[in-house]
Amino acid sequence: MTEETGLSNYRTIAIPEPVVFEKVGEETVLLNLDTGFYFGLNPVGSRMWELLVATKNPASVLASMREEYDVDDDVLERDLANLIRDLAEKKLIELE
Repeated sequence: MTEETGLSNYRTIAIPEPVVFEKVGEETVLLNLDTGFYFGLNPVGSRMWELLVATKNPASVLASMREEYDVDDDVLERDLANLIRDLAEKKLIELE
């Protein structure tokens, strides 16, 4: 993971207790019950979320996504870093 994306700064993530999520078709909807903020994820974002929930580890998510998707490493890493930052800013995950 490169320093440029900032992914190396995230060792693990936690999902706050008030955050619930539901997969609807190929998409996922997240909701923070405390803030009322909800967030929709497209199919690729949904897969990233599934892996984050399962592993709590961005490096593991990146490794799995590299195996599953035919995409440039830099693009994948940037997209994952952006998703993690967005989710953290909206209090849908906590960075540890």
